[in-house]
Amino acid sequence: MTIERRNGKYRVRVFSKRHPLTGRREVLTGTYGKLSEARKAETDFKTQARTTTDHHRDTLAAYLDRWQKGRKIEVAATTWERQGQLIETVRPHIGALKLKDLSPDDLKALYALLLTEGRIKGAGGLAPRTVGHVHRMLHKALHDAERAGTIYRNPAAIVSAPKVQKVPVDVPSPETLQRFVETIRGDRLYPVLMLLYATGLRRGEALALRWADIDIERLFVTVNRSAVRVAGKTIIKPTKSGRGRSVRLPSSLALVIEDHRKAQLKEMMRKGYRNTEGLFITNTRGEVINPKAFTPRVRTLAEKAGVKLSPHLLRHAHATLLLQAGVHPKVAQERLGHSTISVTLDIYSHVIQGMQDAAADATETALSGMLKD
Repeated sequence: MTIERRNGKYRVRVFSKRHPLTGRREVLTGTYGKLSEARKAETDFKTQARTTTDHHRDTLAAYLDRWQKGRKIEVAATTWERQGQLIETVRPHIGALKLKDLSPDDLKALYALLLTEGRIKGAGGLAPRTVGHVHRMLHKALHDAERAGTIYRNPAAIVSAPKVQKVPVDVPSPETLQRFVETIRGDRLYPVLMLLYATGLRRGEALALRWADIDIERLFVTVNRSAVRVAGKTIIKPTKSGRGRSVRLPSSLALVIEDHRKAQLKEMMRKGYRNTEGLFITNTRGEVINPKAFTPRVRTLAEKAGVKLSPHLLRHAHATLLLQAGVHPKVAQERLGHSTISVTLDIYSHVIQGMQDAAADATETALSGMLKD
């Protein structure tokens, strides 16, 4: 009997079948004032109990779809969308396997296959770094299944992601940057591109910047937002680290910013649009620029100058400039917005290694006087 009347109220108790893996039975209970409410709860509980015990029959694809749906309120929109893309990468290869039967060898075979023919669009394999993202997504999803008792063990816990060969960043030379600056001077994107090089901001951070974030007198810019593309729309979200930071501006950039402010006001009057968000840079409708459209536009400008450049390479150029000038890596980390100094040191280890000669020379200068007879 699932409904009992006690003390003028109706108590509902529904037991699930024994879980095929754990042997446990789940009990769902509730107390209601009306019989109609109790009967509705009974129906809902039976459906829930049946669903709970049926999950062990899930395919990997069915489980990942359900898992991702539950993650929507737990992670950032960009992370959630990216997880969906990674699931689609897995689906055609091992999605039909039963979740409970998934083995480490299945995952090893998947990663090997993705490296050679993993592209959903077009031919060819995925980069080892991308396959690593697939591995981390599966590791988290299967870890959650293990905690819930849906599987005995997480097969991804004993499988390694493909090794990623570290390739030094191809930082543009001063001559390349000079040609680029001369070509873009006068373009409506000139101010934001100069800002990227002068501050090392990320693309989305620069596009989300507001005039209220710029203190032209104290030469500081406050970075606490980023423009990202999610589900075909450009949205503003907190920065990647989740923390705001202040970045000091070079004084020469102040003139560029002041000129841009005047030019933006004139353009608004001429074209009749409003910059309602108070953005530092907008499209010709006064809206935030689509980050994914911004990068191809920058590359086109670079091609006109006969060079290869992107917003991210301008960020790398800024970081390299700092380190080669002897700026402490901790200061570089704070300007770049890296979560830890180890991230900065890892990305720019080739730059720091190249500074060994300067370090040796400085030591030689100090020691030479001491070691003289």
